[in-house]
Amino acid sequence: MGYPEPNYVLDISAYFETKVAAFKCHKSQIGDPVVPDFARRFREMAVNAAKGQNFELGEAFHRLEVH
Repeated sequence: MGYPEPNYVLDISAYFETKVAAFKCHKSQIGDPVVPDFARRFREMAVNAAKGQNFELGEAFHRLEVH
């Protein structure tokens, strides 16, 4: 996640709220106290990652295949 040139987008639509709740448990990831607009910004990133896909919310990665 966060690679400048992702080549794979995973559909996280069904799990988005769970991901937000999990991040909120890890203050090292999002600050203490929790950044007030964290969920909104995270949703915006997920919507942007899903552009051009057939799902609403995505998470982009650079996937390497090992043969």
